[in-house]
Amino acid sequence: MIWNMFPELAEEIRKTHLAEGLTGGGHDFEHAARVGQYALVIAPAPAIGRVAGVAGLCHNADRVLQHRFSVGRRDVPKEKMEELVGAWLELTDLGKEERALVVDAVLKHDGRNSPLDSPVLMALMDADRLVNVELDLVIRCGQFQPDLPAVDFVHFLSDPEANYRNPKSVLRDISHSLEWENGPFCLRSPKAIGMGKQRFQALRGYLNTLEAQLRESGLIPYPF
Repeated sequence: MIWNMFPELAEEIRKTHLAEGLTGGGHDFEHAARVGQYALVIAPAPAIGRVAGVAGLCHNADRVLQHRFSVGRRDVPKEKMEELVGAWLELTDLGKEERALVVDAVLKHDGRNSPLDSPVLMALMDADRLVNVELDLVIRCGQFQPDLPAVDFVHFLSDPEANYRNPKSVLRDISHSLEWENGPFCLRSPKAIGMGKQRFQALRGYLNTLEAQLRESGLIPYPF
């Protein structure tokens, strides 16, 4: 496990999350630990996996600083992220080039896929997407968007005005994770694609089962 390989780093990152109140949410320490472990596993070689796993442990740096400075995530200064990740990396035995790869991956992990992405960045991006398509997604989407209706009974998942930024229902927001099967944010590494198949199938099964149940209840198509 990545946290056993880098126990001091993992414990420091865990303490940082606790100090910032990042617990029980989509970007808590447990999320970082899961992403780090998956990055270790899906990387194309053990040496890459070791570095990618560290990047996974560190990749919540933007969320930590967002909370610390009370700003939007995209308003977190790049140099502050580099500073925080650099301090964490002092607790590892990674070399200069490996540390640079970690910092680069943390800064870029939420972007679109690019042929220029390093193997470390690719493993981190795939790992983050794998974790975010697991079924606690269903709980978390509702937890953090309580003002949205759970289900759009009129359109279900077909509202032409709904999109990623404005899903209009929790269920529509959940369904957007299926876009990681194909397109500019899709999984790329063979191991991640293999792991993703079961996860996408489970999520699609959830959506299809709910649709079938709503048809049984008479609410699809919407009769009112």
